[in-house]
Amino acid sequence: MSQLNFYVPEKIEKKIKEAAKKKKMSISSYVAELVKQTMDEKPKSLINSQLLSLGGAWQGEFAELERGAPQERED
Repeated sequence: MSQLNFYVPEKIEKKIKEAAKKKKMSISSYVAELVKQTMDEKPKSLINSQLLSLGGAWQGEFAELERGAPQERED
């Protein structure tokens, strides 16, 4: 398993320590689980931003859709 080092503000450190303690986890395990959840499931906001970034990206004309004749409904 790899080891990562990173810096966080003291307020965040305190919150991480409290949350890990509540879950009865080591800080390392707690942070690793948060990262794993984030990486395993793309957040909806990320997916939405990727979809929105496509807006205006189309160049050229849209193809005409062929529509068949309307059909009668049988109730």
